[in-house]
Amino acid sequence: TEALKKMIKYLNSQLGISKYIIRPSERNIGAIKSYQKAGFKHVDNKEETISEYLLEKYINDYSEGDYGIENTAVLTLTL
Repeated sequence: TEALKKMIKYLNSQLGISKYIIRPSERNIGAIKSYQKAGFKHVDNKEETISEYLLEKYINDYSEGDYGIENTAVLTLTL
């Protein structure tokens, strides 16, 4: 959690990145809790959120995630 917070702080201060998305397996409860401790919020509308964060040219290749949309948790953080 602390390493993730430091990375986000660095990306924001050095590169100006203020929106983040992370998509772990729904079964990885420990990772999800860690991301939530770092400030990420679990979202219900996965497809809409993914479309907002991914560039259109990547939607077809990456929108399903590694575990399929049903088995992928979607968490976001906006600074």
